[in-house]
Amino acid sequence: MNLKLPFVLALLLSYCCSSAQLHFNKKDYYEALSKTDLSAVQTIEQVLISKKEYSPFLGALFMKKSGLISDPSEKIKIFKTGREKLETAILLDSSAVEWRFLRLLIQENSPKLVRYNQEINQDASYLRANYSKLDAIAQNALYTYCQTSRVLNLNDFKKLKHD
Repeated sequence: MNLKLPFVLALLLSYCCSSAQLHFNKKDYYEALSKTDLSAVQTIEQVLISKKEYSPFLGALFMKKSGLISDPSEKIKIFKTGREKLETAILLDSSAVEWRFLRLLIQENSPKLVRYNQEINQDASYLRANYSKLDAIAQNALYTYCQTSRVLNLNDFKKLKHD
């Protein structure tokens, strides 16, 4: 009997399971972003942390996470890191509608103390004009967010809603 076969199978199974856990699921991301569950945020963070192409998502997630932890100095540090990631992505591609949605969502929900609210109205206007460029998952997240937003209204997007 070949003793290497069970080891190789176990290694392969372990790799497959860990790869499945590292898959980015945008629906889960937006769900975690809408809740106050630190463990859900940390789970998504583990998926995104090593994937540079998801840096804006990670930036928004860091800013969300900063509001869920208790250490004041850590809150500020994490928020600044997240802000830098998201703002850098927007500077590199200001036409990315989803990054603008993430920024609006974070800005509307950030404490005034962090002074992160300068682009709320511009982003809201941009989202109204470019909503159709979002994929279905982001459109649904935006549509759901309208229910609590101060600047976006369900009627702005109702006629465009995709189910």
